[in-house]
Amino acid sequence: MFQKRYKSRIGLIILSFLLLIPIIIWVLMKPFDVRFANSFSIFTSIGQIAGLVGITLFAITLILSSRLKILENYFGGLDKIYNLHHKSGIIAFVLLLIHPLSLTFRLIPISVLESAKFLIPDGNWTKNFGIFSLLLMMLILLVTFFAKWRYQNLRFTHKILGTAFFFGALHTFLVPSDVSQDIALRIFILGFSGLAISTYLYRSIFGRLLVQKFTYVVSAVNMVGKDTTEIVMSPTEKTMPYLPGQFLFVEFKNGGVKKEVHPFSICSSPSDDVLRITVKALGDWTTELKNLKVGAIAKIEGPFGEFSYLNGDSQKQIWIAGGIGVTPFLGMVRYLRTNRHGDLKVDFYYAVKSVDEMVFQKEFEEISIENLDFRFIPFVSNEKGRLNLEIIESISGKVKGSEIFMCGPFLMISSLKEQFFKAGINKKMIHSEEFKLL
Repeated sequence: MFQKRYKSRIGLIILSFLLLIPIIIWVLMKPFDVRFANSFSIFTSIGQIAGLVGITLFAITLILSSRLKILENYFGGLDKIYNLHHKSGIIAFVLLLIHPLSLTFRLIPISVLESAKFLIPDGNWTKNFGIFSLLLMMLILLVTFFAKWRYQNLRFTHKILGTAFFFGALHTFLVPSDVSQDIALRIFILGFSGLAISTYLYRSIFGRLLVQKFTYVVSAVNMVGKDTTEIVMSPTEKTMPYLPGQFLFVEFKNGGVKKEVHPFSICSSPSDDVLRITVKALGDWTTELKNLKVGAIAKIEGPFGEFSYLNGDSQKQIWIAGGIGVTPFLGMVRYLRTNRHGDLKVDFYYAVKSVDEMVFQKEFEEISIENLDFRFIPFVSNEKGRLNLEIIESISGKVKGSEIFMCGPFLMISSLKEQFFKAGINKKMIHSEEFKLL
């Protein structure tokens, strides 16, 4: 586990180094007294730095969205990668926005009219490519943050990222700049842009042909609670190996529901012969799943994620699920039922607003009777208030030294994390599943 934690930091270190490379090359190209001689050269330099770092970070954003499994070990799981993708995309946009604005400001003392024209598309296609790239990024961000579109439509907007990057890369190579003057900078930007476009083509254009998927068939569709459906799938040939707590992406064919790709936690145990997912009706597509036909083909990609108690170090663990955040713990509890792990002791808190939201309660209670090292603690917030550190320590004792696994609503996880940090619990001992595709 120590090696995994160490490796999960390497990704951020490598990304930081990659962002520094164009800056270092740029600094070595010309003396500072030339770069910052007057207001014109100062704004030019700011624009150049923002553009170089922005296009590099844009390439990184595209690579992070490709779901390459090799990246998971270096960032702590796909959920962390997507969160980083989200943040890096915003920062890249800000930097790429600063780039033309700085170049525009340098012209104001010369001519306000010429300064304004700099941001308007014209017959200069080298400049236009950069403007088109920025406008597409702006559109993507506006849709992501403000438009209440279907999940699949939001996924489509992310495919536009590749087009936006292509225009941005064209602008970078064609415009007269430091990139065109320095071979080292040109090779770095060209190589990194090529890698970004390759990963985009692999995932978004040729994904159906190149990405490995497992074929399963739906063998049962069960209503297990309020607006909650369990889908059981049997392998047709090769089975997908996975750890308890991981998740997958699935697309159903010939099942009477729209063909869309969605991520779900795996709720079965790796020891089982079938795959199980549990879905709460939170949107149009997830609401349709209760009508999924037995016999439908399930195309599965995975597994993903590092949210598994098997990756923990401590023999004392606290698991906290909120609402439908119980799903990764279902696989963990079921695996724990048939696989004992020395002196491992687990307290499992399952928090819901009302009793009718709780699923698989009887199964959890049965396992807690069978395994005295596993305690199941149901918690209904409408009756007891919000779950907090004080309540947890009144049942489990001091949590310091325990390994904590959490999955649930963002506000719940954020609040508990803050309480754990204040109690002196090391950040390394707290694991949370924070999956955000967009």
